[in-house]
Parts: sequence; C-alpha cells; structure tokens
Amino acid sequence: MMALHDPGDFGISKYTIADTLYFAWRFPLTYLVVSLIHTKWSVAFPVGWYYSMFAISMLQVVVDLMRGDFFVAWVILIDSLAFGAAIYFFSLVTLRIIHNNMFIKSDNYFVRWFGALKMSLGEYLQWLLGTYVLYLVVNLFVD
Repeated sequence: MMALHDPGDFGISKYTIADTLYFAWRFPLTYLVVSLIHTKWSVAFPVGWYYSMFAISMLQVVVDLMRGDFFVAWVILIDSLAFGAAIYFFSLVTLRIIHNNMFIKSDNYFVRWFGALKMSLGEYLQWLLGTYVLYLVVNLFVD
C-alpha cells in the first residue's frame, strides 16, 4: 500500500512543477487533436484513458482512508474531483466542436473547425478554465 502514495510528498518541488507543466499542455492538446476527427466516437479514446486515471486516483483516496491518512485522502479527493470535472468539460467542448463543425459555412475544413472551436469555447470557457486551473493548482501540491 505504500507504493501508491507517500504522505510526506506534499509541497511544490521542481518535479511537481515540471510534471504539472507537461500535463498542462498535453491534456488540452489531446482533446484538440481528437476534435479534428469528424466523428463523435473519437472522443471515446481520451475519455476512456483519462477517466481510468481518474478511477485510479479515486482508488488512491480509498487506500489512504483505509490507512487513516485523512488529510492526504481529502487533498487527493479534491485533486481527483477537479480532474474529473476538467475531463468532463474538455470532453463536452470537444463534442461541441465536432457538432458545431457541421453548421459552419465554408469549403475549407480547418476554417470550419476553427469557427466551431471559437463557438464552442465561447459556450463553456469559464467552466473549462475554472476546473482546469483548479486541477493544475491542486496538482502542484499533490504529486
């Protein structure tokens, strides 16, 4: 059980900053690339991948609760819930991009995609940024 999490690992270090910055651009980029594929089923791959990471993180909360590390479990729970919310809103925006792409009038696919991206981000930008920034800030302290 100690292999899952070391409770003395809280705090900001150069490793947590590097890991968070790496994830900060990789996570949205994954959904942007998937939104280029013009089928809604393409969203299933990143959703399955990231929600499996979410499930493992929630399992870590259960293990920490069983060990009696309530503060650690609480912080990881906040981190996990913010990550789950970020996954949800990134998936929602990606699905809206794919859907709105059908209604933009242009012959060029990338012009239609960019118009759909602007339209979709306008709908959910506050929730998307709020959950993602919360996840990144909490993730700085958890890893």
